[in-house]
Amino acid sequence: MRMRPVAVATALILVVWGLAGCTPRLRGELGVTVDPQGRVVGLIAVCPDQRLDHLTLTDVSQGGARVTLRPAGDDRPDSVVLSDPGDGWTDDWPQQPRQGQDPRALTADHEYVLDGVLIGTGSGDGRMDGVSFVPEQMLADPQLRSGMVRTWRAGEFVSVDEFRRLDQC
Repeated sequence: MRMRPVAVATALILVVWGLAGCTPRLRGELGVTVDPQGRVVGLIAVCPDQRLDHLTLTDVSQGGARVTLRPAGDDRPDSVVLSDPGDGWTDDWPQQPRQGQDPRALTADHEYVLDGVLIGTGSGDGRMDGVSFVPEQMLADPQLRSGMVRTWRAGEFVSVDEFRRLDQC
């Protein structure tokens, strides 16, 4: 009877180890910062063998309301203004949002998560961990106003230059 728990534990370890091997590895970085105009900007750094498929901006405070942003062309975007992505991006913002609920406004006290999906061009698909932020906290943080970036690593702050060098390649 004592052998059974050991066998079950061994089987579970092998299953978890096998699943971990199937998970795409980190092949890019996401961060958020504030530009000189006071807009929240998502920064993107992707390994050379990867291509950004899309970003997802989720309003956690609104029960998971989300918007998908895709690069409009074959460019390798390195940033996106989250409240107004511009012509370089296609998106699924609501065409006629309910009054007072336009997600482009990035409600000041809501928590958002920005994450992304990558497509591999040679070494398989990669992944990017999401970064969470609250717009009013970002706008009030003097570190972000001075060229710093909040990364996915538990809210770690690094310079924009350092962020560009932070890669998982």
